[in-house]
Amino acid sequence: RVFLNDRYIIGEVVSVDNSSIEYKAWDTKEERIVEIQEYYPREIVSRDTDDIGVAVASQSNAEAFRKNITSIINSATKMIAVSESTYIVTTYDCFECNNTVYIVKEYMEGMYLSDFLESNGGKVDPDTAVSIIVPVLEGLSQIHKAGLVHRSVTTRSIIITVDNEIKICNFRFIKEASPYK
Repeated sequence: RVFLNDRYIIGEVVSVDNSSIEYKAWDTKEERIVEIQEYYPREIVSRDTDDIGVAVASQSNAEAFRKNITSIINSATKMIAVSESTYIVTTYDCFECNNTVYIVKEYMEGMYLSDFLESNGGKVDPDTAVSIIVPVLEGLSQIHKAGLVHRSVTTRSIIITVDNEIKICNFRFIKEASPYK
């Protein structure tokens, strides 16, 4: 069993992409299920001999890897500040451990907007469309006010919870907004 930050017990893998691994986990302090995103850019890292830590494959990638960790921490800190929004999946924590960074988020039960649309034949009535779009726009507004950009808003980054709440999720691609020049 993997125990992170003297608090989180890692469970099953939820998803994997080119830059991260997401796990379902147990927060022993708050006694709740959470989702933990580990920064793991598969092209340039591997597991240490302990199968837990992250090792950068080459020295030439180490500087970029560290720079990305710093950027992720900065973005996650901003997300923690705005994620009390009704329309954004809550970010609870961010920490460095095992030579990488982890972001702890609210675990959401529900369905992606893409699945909802598919189950409705790809169409919804205007009132339903507005009831989805307005919360998404409000959530994006709050993200942008914090100086962040989601970078990948799709029907797979909007979730309809079991309580019929609309939330923006999948912040894998979130990035600090560059100031306009």
